[in-house]
Amino acid sequence: MKGDFSQNRFRAADNYTGTLYQQGRAFSDQDGNSADAIGRNLRQTLGRDTIGPGVVAVPQEAPDSLRILQADSDGNQVTLQLEPGRVWLDGLHLLVPGPGPLDRMATYFGPPIDSPAPTAGEIAAGVRDAVVLECWEEAMSAFQDPEALLEPALGGPDTTERVALRHRLRLLRLQDDEDCANLDRMDNDLDAQGHLTVTPAPTAVIAGDCPVQAGGGFTGFEHFFYRIEIATPDGIGNARFKYSRFNGGLVGRGTFDNVTNEIAIRANALMISLSQLSDFWVEVLAPGPAEDPGQWHSVLTADATLAGSDRLSLSNISGAWPGLPADEAFFRLWDGVRLIQDFPTGLATPNELELGIRLAFDAANVDGGNYRPGDFWTFPARAAGVDFDPATWPNDAAPEGIVYHRAPLGVLNWNAGPVVTLNGPPEIHDCRAVFPPLTRIQSCCTYSVGDGHSSHGDFDTIQAAVDALPPDGGEVCVLPGTYAETVVIDKDNVHIHGCGPRSRVIANSVAPVFDVTGHSGAHIERLFISADDDGMGILVQEDAQGVAPRDILLADLTIEAGRDSAVKVLGARGVKLLRSAVTMRDLHGPWHAVYLRCEDGLVEHNTITVAPTRRGDDVAPPIVAAGRGGMHLAGTCMHVEVIDNLVVGGIGHGITLGSIVEIGADGGGVSRDPGWIVNRDDPCDPCRPGDTNIPPRDDPDDPRFQSAGALYDIRIERNRISRMGLSGIGVIGFFDLAEEDEFISVVGLDILGNRIEHCLARELVEIAQGMRPYSGYGAVALADVEDLRFFDNVLENNGPTDRFAITGLFVLHGAALEIHRNRILNNGAKAPQGAEAADEGQRGGIVIRFAVPGIEPLNIEGDIFPRQDGRPAARIHDNVVSQPLGQALSIQALGPVSVTGNALSTRGLLPRPLDPSFWASAVWILNLGWSNEFYLQFLLFTGVTAAPIEPGSLPEGGDDLLPRPRPGLDDFGFGSYLASGNVLFNDNQVVTDLTETAASFAVSSVLIVSMDDVTVQDNQLDCDFYLDFMFTNLLAVGMTLRINNNRLKESLFVTLYSSVGLGWIFNNTSDNQATHCILSLNSPLGVWIPFISPSIVERDNRELFHNINFLDGWCERLDALDDILMPDRSGNTPGVNSTFSNTFGFGK
Repeated sequence: MKGDFSQNRFRAADNYTGTLYQQGRAFSDQDGNSADAIGRNLRQTLGRDTIGPGVVAVPQEAPDSLRILQADSDGNQVTLQLEPGRVWLDGLHLLVPGPGPLDRMATYFGPPIDSPAPTAGEIAAGVRDAVVLECWEEAMSAFQDPEALLEPALGGPDTTERVALRHRLRLLRLQDDEDCANLDRMDNDLDAQGHLTVTPAPTAVIAGDCPVQAGGGFTGFEHFFYRIEIATPDGIGNARFKYSRFNGGLVGRGTFDNVTNEIAIRANALMISLSQLSDFWVEVLAPGPAEDPGQWHSVLTADATLAGSDRLSLSNISGAWPGLPADEAFFRLWDGVRLIQDFPTGLATPNELELGIRLAFDAANVDGGNYRPGDFWTFPARAAGVDFDPATWPNDAAPEGIVYHRAPLGVLNWNAGPVVTLNGPPEIHDCRAVFPPLTRIQSCCTYSVGDGHSSHGDFDTIQAAVDALPPDGGEVCVLPGTYAETVVIDKDNVHIHGCGPRSRVIANSVAPVFDVTGHSGAHIERLFISADDDGMGILVQEDAQGVAPRDILLADLTIEAGRDSAVKVLGARGVKLLRSAVTMRDLHGPWHAVYLRCEDGLVEHNTITVAPTRRGDDVAPPIVAAGRGGMHLAGTCMHVEVIDNLVVGGIGHGITLGSIVEIGADGGGVSRDPGWIVNRDDPCDPCRPGDTNIPPRDDPDDPRFQSAGALYDIRIERNRISRMGLSGIGVIGFFDLAEEDEFISVVGLDILGNRIEHCLARELVEIAQGMRPYSGYGAVALADVEDLRFFDNVLENNGPTDRFAITGLFVLHGAALEIHRNRILNNGAKAPQGAEAADEGQRGGIVIRFAVPGIEPLNIEGDIFPRQDGRPAARIHDNVVSQPLGQALSIQALGPVSVTGNALSTRGLLPRPLDPSFWASAVWILNLGWSNEFYLQFLLFTGVTAAPIEPGSLPEGGDDLLPRPRPGLDDFGFGSYLASGNVLFNDNQVVTDLTETAASFAVSSVLIVSMDDVTVQDNQLDCDFYLDFMFTNLLAVGMTLRINNNRLKESLFVTLYSSVGLGWIFNNTSDNQATHCILSLNSPLGVWIPFISPSIVERDNRELFHNINFLDGWCERLDALDDILMPDRSGNTPGVNSTFSNTFGFGK
């Protein structure tokens, strides 16, 4: 502060909090000024610590204060329009009054912040400028505002000064990575300015008994308080300084005579005349103009000589008198002005300023940026002969001030230039921060965390805040910023939440970014989390004592990870992953993006993707080459719901079910959660084509693999899954069942309303011959499932081409299957090379290798029999299935089967005798259940009688309701369970469309075989051929058979029969309309079992061949095949009406 002070000794490090006056003692300027300095420092520190540094803080009750409304550039100057109001900056309160919007000029920072200084002429589209509020404190003399500050009763002396907060608007040209939060380069770094060393002349002493100082030191005759202050550069840009023995406190007011170039001193003339100086350097100051009123400006400088007691004669005048010459103006008198280069450092004897005071300045930079006008040094000088401490003088010292306080008001995003006007957002971005009063701040946060740059909180790291929480937990609020750390949550009930993507937690090691081991109640919300390429994002796991975390919430997160999972849960109960975006980098690894082994889980409204890698030609679309993507529900998961998620991209399944345990050769476990097993030794998976078959052991010493356990009560609903390398939903793998059954089992699986498209996108391994009965590639591929509800799904356009054995829905083994209202279309699209190049293996729309009914134990005389419990083996209703190559529906079952109301079509078959589509091009139904009319289920039972099994478990041996181990599916065979074989095939539309140039042959379009009742009613069965041939449209075999009210339609002359039916006991084939002949085969059962008389009823069938004249008698001739199964003709002739009693020879 300028002023006629004796000295200024305030130091914050002294920790003074006030002053105490003593009675009878003199009161000095130091006493009052120290009290003021102590108070001002405490107030500013309190305000800075309470509100925060480096930000323009706006009181909540005046939220529009200093808001930028408009920015205008005319190519030379930038003018801003902003609201009046009040703000806080670094603990200082600034009031900018006004009745309405204010127009203010803004100037660019120059050296040392920007060199050279930017200009308004450089403004163009894409250029960004920060508008900076710059404040500083300075002394306000009473003579600057005499009407308000001078007391007339005292006759005119200026008794005290005021400390005033000055301000101006500056512009900072932004670099690409700069914004409101990281403008550190405009900080007021005084140490970066030029330094000054002040020394006294060496003292000469006359030796003797009474030494006498003969010269040297400060030679003035009074005590002074010197001020060295940087002045504006001279006319050619050389840095200068001005100096005053009165600390710049010699001031006055006067008028100007522009004829004589004299100032008539109108105020404070006595003090000027008593200063013992006659020559000065004068500065005339005036308030800023209307567009820059926040500071006083130097408007005129000159050399001045005291002429008489009340006049100053001026020479070397620079500038102009403010206002009219007769107008009074304020002026300040300095002892003089000198060039900095005249007082260089490094001299053996520094150059003297005056009175034994020697100065040495650092050299000025080329741009002069290290010497800013207004920066200053002060030091006391005591009269000659008075002891003083020269250590208080500057010694290679940075300036004491000016201390500038700066913070951004906003950012100007110029969209044109240099002449341009901006009006509000988004071109003007607001950097101010509105803060509420402390009494209105309400927060549930125990602690807050800031990164020290973008934000400031109670702690600088999340881990420090977590560590500081009490033992019963608490809430940590993560403010915007970047946090390079990994966090271990080591107590219960810890809630951590941030400000969305602005709160960024970046791993600084391969450790999980968040590790929750054995602790419950952890909530992690609204953060951006980036894991190391080899690390996890969030790990939740049971501890070494087996304590599993409970009630875990992960919500509104953005998570990035590499080779390991973004979210991995290894044993927990009550886990929720909600509304999060999970992105995997395209890196090879065994882990899916989300891995869950838990009970009571919910995964809802998330997006799970793999960031594709652009390879080779940048024009080519990016592809996912290595990242596994998707989510994984591990074995033993229970009560898990996966709802309304978007899963896109990855080389694995969209949703993987089940997990594998590695069992060592000694029977000990190797790993419970090894991740993906198939092709895990492929160093750059997927160098090898995609595969889902669990690898067998090549060496007895190798570990073997088995299921980690069944999954229970899984619900997968309304998910969109696309562009996966393997299945949309699939088990982790299929086992070789050559010795005993080993499955990935799910008990209670709901797959509802999902949309699965463009999956199975990878090249796929052709399934080995020994594994073809036990595995398959499907948009949905399941191994062993009980109580499947597969409703309202869309499986469309999955699989690269029909070269690969692709299915829509594949179930290896199932119990109580419900498959309704699905659309399964174009899976395995036709390839130009044709079906001849197709891989071997099961392909189709819906493929169920074996289905059994729900089972319950039946106790008969102490023996426990596995008996169907009323849940059919399969109910397949109201589906639309269109298969490019292979059967639309293939099901083998032991138990009741209902296929009703479906639209089933196939558009290609493989003319290979071992391919299922050769025997039935569109529909294959084989039921191994027996009718129990003659207690055949008991008589032919081949299963095991024992205690009931635990659902979903598949133990070895014969001590439960499962059949004994044997090659293949252990229960695939007649009589494995006490179950019927009823087949209901009604109200379906079936189409075999082979209208293509390649010739094909098939036995039938629809083949249904059971040893129980078979009903085929009210169906429309079409065969459209070009050069193809088929033996019969429908081939149906049952213990009792009804083929009624069907329309059987084929292209003329390319089939022998429209229908061939065999009823071992009853056959009623009536009221059908057919293109070709209808053949009912005579049953040989009456020959083999004499007391049974099979019966055939054919009534009111219509055959198109009967209505074509030249084919008259054709069907009669083909009817000769009706005895093809008869070793010896016996029994009733076709057409005889019969009842159950006379069929079996009773009542005759």
